[in-house]
Amino acid sequence: MTSIGLISGIIVMFCWGVGDFFASILSKKLGAIKTMFVNNVFGLIVSIPLIVYIYSNNLIKLTWMNFFLICLSSFIDIFAVYNFLRSLEIGEVTIVSPISSAYSLITVILALLL
Repeated sequence: MTSIGLISGIIVMFCWGVGDFFASILSKKLGAIKTMFVNNVFGLIVSIPLIVYIYSNNLIKLTWMNFFLICLSSFIDIFAVYNFLRSLEIGEVTIVSPISSAYSLITVILALLL
């Protein structure tokens, strides 16, 4: 199980690294909001079969607390993605990407505290 986690982590690292590079190019050409919009529309289109499968097979039990947490994390994610793309639009990917990648430090601190 550990080796699968390690391999998955390396795949994520590679994909996010390449994704940051292309997001930087798009943000400089289109702007942060347009880049975010295009990424989200494409992501939704790709996700539609998965969404239909999950809901048609009742794989998610959606309680009010789960709904609240989904909404909260979505708003936080939207705020984060916009600021990330905006910083790529006006800054250098070689500075922005490593700083934003330190988000896992916040996750570890929160996990330890809670």
